[in-house]
Amino acid sequence: MAGLLSHLKQRVATEHYQNWLIYGERQQAFDAIFADELHKLQNQGKIAEIDRVFSRDGFAEKYVQDVLVVKKLN
Repeated sequence: MAGLLSHLKQRVATEHYQNWLIYGERQQAFDAIFADELHKLQNQGKIAEIDRVFSRDGFAEKYVQDVLVVKKLN
């Protein structure tokens, strides 16, 4: 996540706000790294969309590629 966040901060620093962050991890309870900072950037309008996917939460496994397929269909 640190690498993605540095790219995102660079885009924000150059006033590019049409950012879509798709991030996958295992469990939200343990892997919600930088969640507060990301939500702050989104609330400021510096990230247009965030899709966080946690593959081991709930009954059905969900992955980043699942988000991409759903977005493509919409």
